[in-house]
Amino acid sequence: MAKDNNRKTFSLPNVKELEPYCDLMKKREISEIEIETDQIRVRLVTGDLNNGPQKQVLDSENHNKITSVKTDAHEQNSSKSNIDFSDTVNSPMVGTAYLSAEPKAKPFIKIGDKVSKGQTLLIIEAMKVMNNISSPKDGVIQDIFIEDAQPVEYDQPLVLIK
Repeated sequence: MAKDNNRKTFSLPNVKELEPYCDLMKKREISEIEIETDQIRVRLVTGDLNNGPQKQVLDSENHNKITSVKTDAHEQNSSKSNIDFSDTVNSPMVGTAYLSAEPKAKPFIKIGDKVSKGQTLLIIEAMKVMNNISSPKDGVIQDIFIEDAQPVEYDQPLVLIK
């Protein structure tokens, strides 16, 4: 049991209770579903169905906490790939990713570019705030996994740096 700011007691749903909704989302190719009761609101969001779904459970009213539930399909796709995910820069938030500062401006990076630690790789807009995503290390851009103005999910791989 958990308590909200008004000291009311409520139960958070467990994964087993959410599985029918996740199955429905997968079957009908729904990317987002929100379930609300008088005590709690839960929003389930999947990533690109072709890229292996990742569901997020949100309870923004009672807890400012995000719990990711990765499916077996996502883990299998990751292990089959020859990409070393320790070299990827992942999205720290949900938002819209931009590869340049303005629509017709030169992109921050392109494949083959050398980057330095702290250099801006892209921008993610979240709640009307532009957030610079910086390189965590020196290296060379091997791949860019997103397109300009593409919505991104939390922990989604954005860029591969070797």
